[in-house]
Amino acid sequence: MTRIEAVRDWLGVTQMQARVLLALYDCERGMDRREIAAEIGATPGSVAVALVSIREALNPKAVDRDGLNLSLTATGRAEVAAILLPVGEEG
Repeated sequence: MTRIEAVRDWLGVTQMQARVLLALYDCERGMDRREIAAEIGATPGSVAVALVSIREALNPKAVDRDGLNLSLTATGRAEVAAILLPVGEEG
């Protein structure tokens, strides 16, 4: 099982939404929609749509916004780390 499959299966999100979430998880600092889009080969608009579903799938306090930058909170990072444990990754 890949990281994308683990996130997709656990949260019931699409592959695109899983890629957005993993980009935020892998980033130590905040990213704006354009940076996320460039990272995963998508458009900023599709990232914005994906973020709506991600926020619905995760703990409401999992994603933080500081101006245009988005990042996972400690709660969000812990939730994703728990999802990734079965694929052999620790947070």
